[in-house]
Amino acid sequence: MGLVEPVRPFDFRLDENPDLPLADGAEILPEGQVAAILGRAVQAEIAPILKALKAIAGTEIWHLESPPPIFSNDHIAQYLEDRFRQDGKVPRVSAPAFRYKLWRLHSAAVRRLCRDLAVRFVPHPTQAVDEQGFLLPKYVPTNATHAAASYGRLQLEQLDELVSTQGKPHDHGDTPYRDLREIAFWSRSVARIPAGNVDPVADFPFRVAPAEKVATAGSCFAQHIARHLAQSGYNYYIAEQPHPALGPALARDFGYGVFSARYANIYTSRQLLQLIQRAEGMFVPATDVWEAPGGRGFVDPFRPTIHPGGYGSVEEMRADRDRHLAAVRLMLREMDVFVFTLGLTETWVDRRDGAVFPLCPGVSGGQFDSAIHQFLNLSIDDVRNDLNRSLALLRGIRPKLKVILTVSPVPLKATASIDHVLTATCYSKSVLRVAAHDIADAHDNVGYFPSYEIITGNFNRGAYYADDLREVRPEGVSHVMRTFFEHVAESGAHPNLTADRPTPSAPIIPAAPNAALLECEEELLEFDRVMAMRRDA
Repeated sequence: MGLVEPVRPFDFRLDENPDLPLADGAEILPEGQVAAILGRAVQAEIAPILKALKAIAGTEIWHLESPPPIFSNDHIAQYLEDRFRQDGKVPRVSAPAFRYKLWRLHSAAVRRLCRDLAVRFVPHPTQAVDEQGFLLPKYVPTNATHAAASYGRLQLEQLDELVSTQGKPHDHGDTPYRDLREIAFWSRSVARIPAGNVDPVADFPFRVAPAEKVATAGSCFAQHIARHLAQSGYNYYIAEQPHPALGPALARDFGYGVFSARYANIYTSRQLLQLIQRAEGMFVPATDVWEAPGGRGFVDPFRPTIHPGGYGSVEEMRADRDRHLAAVRLMLREMDVFVFTLGLTETWVDRRDGAVFPLCPGVSGGQFDSAIHQFLNLSIDDVRNDLNRSLALLRGIRPKLKVILTVSPVPLKATASIDHVLTATCYSKSVLRVAAHDIADAHDNVGYFPSYEIITGNFNRGAYYADDLREVRPEGVSHVMRTFFEHVAESGAHPNLTADRPTPSAPIIPAAPNAALLECEEELLEFDRVMAMRRDA
């Protein structure tokens, strides 16, 4: 499939490299449909062979990735086998970019099959390809579909290295490293792998079925996960629905569909804990309402940006908050999977009762009072304790709940500590990362997903950050979600990362097309500083 142009030409955007050209005049299909076609072919043609080998071999089975595609269409046309010719004539060879995209999807399908069958998938030698991923000329054979003997020698050298490191004792005796998987070695799982293929997930504790209700909460980056779940055929659960009269665009302006309920961004573990407690009637903060900026109306202190322009009265705000907390209670009782993205350790707390706010009082409502409001930078023990208490409450309501923890790769916009914002970011993310690991390690049906490592890892050489070095580019989000669906989605599912359809429990609300349109209250910290400088000038 794909070596020569089909009778009805088609093409698709490869999610891992969306800038590859599309064929002129071709019908553009969703990547998920093409992946499903190739996945079915792999199951029909390769799966029976691997299963038969496993049944009789009595040893470990390794599967070598098929050679990378040849760039030159002229070369392919010259050596095209008779089975590809049409009435003895050479057909039109497919464009190089199209053939490359098919090869990438085919390899992904084979990799999934190998994972499911416990067969070791050996990727192609990275030194055999050029910068675009095509076979280097010195490895191009005198045929149209394979690779030269020199490529075979390169693969044998690669296999020899793998075997010598994995399967044979060294002269000085065995070591614990002898039988480790490929993912345990930096050179083989990071340095020699194309950046878009680095996959830092070892084993995830559970799978998510498309029918399971998935709820999300957390920092700004969590919105990417919510959006892709909603667009990929999963049951992205939204408990707090807008009135139909509001319309899709206005609904999003008022916070509907951004997360599973209108709690806006939940940056810290303490915020999550107190949200659950407030929804369950276990905690009523002393702070009830803030005046909106400029005294124009009122805002909810625990989601101050959720109602643009502020509420007209305190009663209106309280009624909307009651509806919101009722929706949160519904979510806690209905969700099957909860995805929570940890964002910050820094927060502002009410000295009187410990209530935490998503923003410093005075930034988007209310007035800062040092006698009441105190800066708090959560420690690792704080975060672990918050998450343990949250899990206890969640499991008390939903005993079989699956929980996925992630850490946002977005650096702090500003710090209220005495540290430089760079070191403050490092502290915050380190605390959150270790706490997430400890919680996932200590609890059943809790998994840590490494979105933080995928975006911040030096293997991508900073390519996943925008020019401000904070916002995450779409390519980075795509890498995260490809890996997410590879390891967390139920085996055999082929999510369509480019789909644009609502799920059964989700309203039709426009998704943010890129990182710049994410709803992120933290951005107001910089705006508040700029406005203060103008007032003081």
